[in-house]
Amino acid sequence: MGSLYPNSHPVFPEVPEFEEDGSLASPLSPTHRISRARSRETADREAEASDDEEWCEQMSEGDPEAQHHHHVPTNAFLSIGLQTVIAIALHKFPEGFITYATNHANPSLGFNVFMALFVHNIAEGFAMALPLYMALGSRLKAILWSSLLGGASQPLGAAIAVLFFKLSKKTNIIIDNVAYACLFAITAGIMTSVALQLFVESLSLNHNRNLSIGFAFLGMLLLGLSNALVADDH
Repeated sequence: MGSLYPNSHPVFPEVPEFEEDGSLASPLSPTHRISRARSRETADREAEASDDEEWCEQMSEGDPEAQHHHHVPTNAFLSIGLQTVIAIALHKFPEGFITYATNHANPSLGFNVFMALFVHNIAEGFAMALPLYMALGSRLKAILWSSLLGGASQPLGAAIAVLFFKLSKKTNIIIDNVAYACLFAITAGIMTSVALQLFVESLSLNHNRNLSIGFAFLGMLLLGLSNALVADDH
């Protein structure tokens, strides 16, 4: 019996799939659906593999050592790096203010604060530069951006402190311990927020969560020791 529309095309292409008994599989049969699902899964795996290979090629062009790192999208590293640099740069403003203000009130205590900040700035520089290096693929660019954004903010905070003390001297404003307590609390709050955010990111980027937890405690131990070494004896 002929078709009413001989020039028409079928909506679903014919798929040469067979049931277990050798007959053709219907598009609505379980065998057909399972086969189509498997083909889609295979295509998705191939697409993901090609994306990983392309990312590795781009990173290897910048640095041969980059191919040994964990395969994370470049935009994820760039996002982490920018968030870290901005957060650390923001919290360095009150750090610079605190360093100058403490030195202005007590030079001995100000030196201790400076040494404590000097030690933990090493870890902060590493935290800023590493994600940028992974995203940009260039050591020089990562160091320059980290130094520019992270290194310039603390002297700017100290400059603001100089202007503030000059203004307070002219206007006879008395700076009491409450003002210093508020500054320290603001700095501690910003750093706590940054630490928690980076800790969550480390858990998502690392398959071994115990490793991230161990290094988090190691970082707290190093900062605790640095503060203990330069602590002021009472």
